[in-house]
Amino acid sequence: MKLRYAALTDAGRVREINEDGYLATGRVFAVADGMGGHQAGEIASTIALKSLEKSLKELPSRMNMQKRIKTSIHRANLAIMEEAGEPGRSGMGTTLTVVVPTRNRIHIGHVGDSRAYLFRDGKLQRLTEDHSLVAQMVRDGRLNPSEAEIHPLRSVLTRALGTPSVEIDLFSTESRLKDKILLCTDGLTSMLKEKEIGEILSENLNPQTLCQKLVEAANDRGGIDNVTVILIEISGIPKRSKRRILTALKLIKMSGRRGIWSRKRFT
Repeated sequence: MKLRYAALTDAGRVREINEDGYLATGRVFAVADGMGGHQAGEIASTIALKSLEKSLKELPSRMNMQKRIKTSIHRANLAIMEEAGEPGRSGMGTTLTVVVPTRNRIHIGHVGDSRAYLFRDGKLQRLTEDHSLVAQMVRDGRLNPSEAEIHPLRSVLTRALGTPSVEIDLFSTESRLKDKILLCTDGLTSMLKEKEIGEILSENLNPQTLCQKLVEAANDRGGIDNVTVILIEISGIPKRSKRRILTALKLIKMSGRRGIWSRKRFT
């Protein structure tokens, strides 16, 4: 799979310290939004991303990709828990949203309220669910989405790395030519509505320019939080897939000549 991608992080207009982090290697993409105060959040997000990258490299390639992602996120969680024993770092944690493209699929691992989106055919689709108190209240029917946007407890998470036991959302989805996959922290989604994000992604611009436009738009709205975005564009299908398509077409053509797949006749 051929990709074009870009990533950008910014402290925003209010906070002095950027506790967000990202990983964008071309093989692995992830965003992390740290928490804990006194720079502990910045440490937590950095630990998570470094541990994730190291683990995915070390685990055998024959292992199922979703299992590799799950194992790597659990290792990242343990690494944060170990570091949290140091003075001034108690209670630190981070969100983590991971995307790994393989051939014609993207595999996703997710904990927290950072998000992954798919932009396809002019429509923006949220791929992940927020692990936050207000998001759960919306799913339970106790709040509507408009009420959730202004709820005083909207920043309270129900899942995050840095806890003794962490539940991970794991899934995969088909990717297509010209798809755009957006990873972002809540510094973007708390400032911009999804319709506005979709309008920006619909512009025929390169990933770096689109990332800049998203961050600038969030900051223009107040930039009350750190904001991080990664944009991945599917620019080509794998050569192996192309060969398989050509082989299939040849077989179909040959079957017409030789009757390879003809029905059996009974007399």
